[in-house]
Amino acid sequence: MSTPILNESSCKLIISTLVEQKISICCRTLPNNEWSGTLFYKVVSGTYDNNLVLEAQDFYLRDVGSATSTEFDDDADAFNYQIENNLEDSIQGLIHSHNTMSTFFSGTDDNTLKSMGKQMPHFLSLIVNNAGKYCAKITRRRALQTCYTSFYGKEETCNDTIYIVEDKNVEVVFESAYNEINNYIKDKISTLTASSKPATNVNPSKTKSYPTLWNENDFDDVYYNHYPKNTIQAP
Repeated sequence: MSTPILNESSCKLIISTLVEQKISICCRTLPNNEWSGTLFYKVVSGTYDNNLVLEAQDFYLRDVGSATSTEFDDDADAFNYQIENNLEDSIQGLIHSHNTMSTFFSGTDDNTLKSMGKQMPHFLSLIVNNAGKYCAKITRRRALQTCYTSFYGKEETCNDTIYIVEDKNVEVVFESAYNEINNYIKDKISTLTASSKPATNVNPSKTKSYPTLWNENDFDDVYYNHYPKNTIQAP
C-alpha cells in the first residue's frame, strides 16, 4: 500500500534555547558516543497536513551507547521527569545523536519510527550530531479496515483493524535567542577572518609571546552566561 505524498515543508520544529544548550553539553561531553533520550515537545499551531509548528521544550537523557548505537527500555523515569519539570502537557518523542556521522535516518532509525508510530497517533524523532546538524521526522497513524463482499452480495466480512504509518520530514529551526547569538558569532568570525592578514618576513627571534587570556572553558562560561542560569540544566 503506497503512502500519500505529503507537503514536506508544512512542518517545523523549533529547538528551544534550553534544548540546544543541553544538546551542546551532551555532544561535547560524549563526542565519540551515540546517546539517546526522551524528547518533550508541544504543538504550537497548525495540523499534521497544514502548517504544523512544534516546539522541543526539553529532553531527558536515557542512554549513553557505543560509537555506532544507542537504545533504552521504556520505564517510569521519563514520566517522573515530565511531572517534576512541569511538562505534563508535553508529548514524548525521541532524540538521539549520530556523534561524528552525518544526520540521516538509517534503516534502524526508520524501523524505530515505524514501530513507535504504530503505538501512538504521532511520533517525533530528532537526530543530532557533534557538528550541530539536525534532522527530524514525524509520523501519523491511520486505522484501516478492509471489508469483503461475498458471493451475490449477501454477506460482508471485515478483517481486523490494521494500522499504517505515514511519515514526513520536519524542518528544524531555532529559537530566536539562539539565532541571535549564533549569527553574532558567525558574523564576528567572518569579520575577523576577512580583516586578518598573513604575517610576512617574521623573525622568530623577535616574535612576542602573549599570555593565554581565555580557554575553552572560559568561552563556555561566556556563551552560557548569555542566558539566565536557572534555564541551564545539564542532563
